[in-house]
Amino acid sequence: MPDNNAVNRPAFQVRILVLLLILFPIYETPLLAQRYRTFSQEELSQKKINKPSIQLSSADFTNFHSDTMDGIHIEFGSQIREIRDSGGFPNVSLSRRSKILDASGKLLLPGMKIRFTYTHITKDRFVPGIGYFHTGTVANARFMKNDQIFKTGGWGEGSYGYVLTGGNIRDFLYRRALQYSGGMILGIKTNTIDVGWIRYTRSDRRFFSHTGSAQCFDFKWELKNPRVAKHNNHLLGELHALKLAIIGNDSAFTDPWHDKTYGIFYAPLFGDLIYNDTANANDPGNEKTIREIAHLADSALTYCSQFAPSFYAQLDSTISRINRAFDGEILSRILGQYLIAATHDVNEFYFLQLPPGSVTRPLPEDRYSAFENIAEDFYLEQNYPNPFNPSTVIEFNVSQPSLITLTVYNMLGQKISTLLDYEEMEEGLHLVNFDATDLPSGVYYYRLVAKTIDDEEHQFHSVKRMLLLK
Repeated sequence: MPDNNAVNRPAFQVRILVLLLILFPIYETPLLAQRYRTFSQEELSQKKINKPSIQLSSADFTNFHSDTMDGIHIEFGSQIREIRDSGGFPNVSLSRRSKILDASGKLLLPGMKIRFTYTHITKDRFVPGIGYFHTGTVANARFMKNDQIFKTGGWGEGSYGYVLTGGNIRDFLYRRALQYSGGMILGIKTNTIDVGWIRYTRSDRRFFSHTGSAQCFDFKWELKNPRVAKHNNHLLGELHALKLAIIGNDSAFTDPWHDKTYGIFYAPLFGDLIYNDTANANDPGNEKTIREIAHLADSALTYCSQFAPSFYAQLDSTISRINRAFDGEILSRILGQYLIAATHDVNEFYFLQLPPGSVTRPLPEDRYSAFENIAEDFYLEQNYPNPFNPSTVIEFNVSQPSLITLTVYNMLGQKISTLLDYEEMEEGLHLVNFDATDLPSGVYYYRLVAKTIDDEEHQFHSVKRMLLLK
């Protein structure tokens, strides 16, 4: 028997589809965008800016008139340094000490919104003062005054904030993430005779940029804070830059691009990305995580007899490629959740992949600004560096006087060390060093329990994982 409703099914299905699209719209920007930040040697050799004054901002303008416009006149409240994005206008000029902008050559239909992105010298986020759309040439313009065209007047999508240098990054990471861990070791610290390694304990722009051939360390034991003039080794410089990028992301100092709606990261840690150059089967970094590549470089720099001379140039090329994948202008998003904004999506590079079974991680609070560092709650931070050898720093914040217990466990749940045992601690940020010299390589867990002194029933507890690599 024929189905009398069959002819109506396509129309019904279309209605359902339209309803679903209204309830669950498709966005141009995927929620799972994975954006990261790395640093080149050239950036890390820069001087730091003591008082950042140049900002990157944007402002939106909407044509609320019923007429089609072909130009805009904007009077800014601050000097404009550079127009980064003119909103599609082909003709743009600045006048009166770069505080007035005139743009033309683009048709603006009624209701159309455009966005200008620019750098300026000010601490004010809302730079534009007044502005008018117009028709005709600028000289004979018919201005539409009192437009209320500054619909948002604020920051739009993207990375906006203070423009910094690599010197700010270098100084901040050494001051915050490396100061209490004995510095950064390049190579493998070992008791093996006739091998060497380097330890950097402070920030110095003269540690970069290396131009010498990539090679194994030609010295014995530890070399402390060598400048390029003393040991010029391009692989050393690239590895140094890569480790700073890993530590910066582990510490939530750099941006994995995220979706604020749900308050979680969708991106795995930078160090857990997988490198695989399908165009070069002999690439030494293939099928390794970025952390593993860094560890391989450490081993190669120290244990010269285990690697062919040609291997160093190959590994240098691999690490250089990673470092340049996510470099670029350094922007501090002070008012966002992180300090340094990401630059590119991992999907832009065929040789980098996300780890299988990537998981989310909590969105850190805004406590990593180099200019303002105020913590308002209990939290346990990821240790740094991580992976580590042999020591690392565990950081936590206490919002009010509390009794603190901090313990370390192995993968079997056995207690390895008690770093703090029901100790009374004042509110504020605390750093505790963990020395794993006598422990084997592997995964360990550290657990923080905090009981407020005023009310011991009020407890905070958190567990995090760390990796010891020897």
